[in-house]
Amino acid sequence: MTFSFTDILLFIGISQGVFLATTLRLVHKRNEPANRILSIAIAMAVIMLIGRVIAIRYESYWITKAAILVDTTILLFGPLLYTYVRRLAFNEKPHFKLSFWHYLLG
Repeated sequence: MTFSFTDILLFIGISQGVFLATTLRLVHKRNEPANRILSIAIAMAVIMLIGRVIAIRYESYWITKAAILVDTTILLFGPLLYTYVRRLAFNEKPHFKLSFWHYLLG
């Protein structure tokens, strides 16, 4: 099995994303609610990168359909980014949460 330059970059991105998502969950000093949102967003990006690696390696109909389904999670980055910035900028008790309707694809 040979690896191209793109594969190596994707593997580096995946490993860095896994490292950041886990270390952000372990930091307990500051901004825990904001770090939780950021680690969720990074984990979603890692899942998308893994889907890209699999879709490039194995070309099959069902893998292509699964990759398209996984790639729709990019639409969740908007509400997550807004919640992350809001939690960093304002010290609200209880912590700011978007309702379920903001995460629906529409």
